[in-house]
Amino acid sequence: TEIYTLSLHDALPIYTILAGARVTRIGTSSVQMEHLVVSQNQGRVVARVDSTLVLLDYSRNKPVPVPAEIRKIVAELEGRPFEGSS
Repeated sequence: TEIYTLSLHDALPIYTILAGARVTRIGTSSVQMEHLVVSQNQGRVVARVDSTLVLLDYSRNKPVPVPAEIRKIVAELEGRPFEGSS
């Protein structure tokens, strides 16, 4: 009996992608984000996803406000203020 192993690396072409994410909005208890995947081989956006992250108090199963410190850090990273940022 012969056993063959096939590495996916060997079987699939190699693609180089760039992936990025940015915060588009900070709500009372949520953060909205946009995610892009760009294929360098194709020179175009191949995937775009919008997501909403909700901050949650798991013990009460209730949303909690986005802390001012998080708003401040995100504003600094994004290079722009968000409503409610100090």
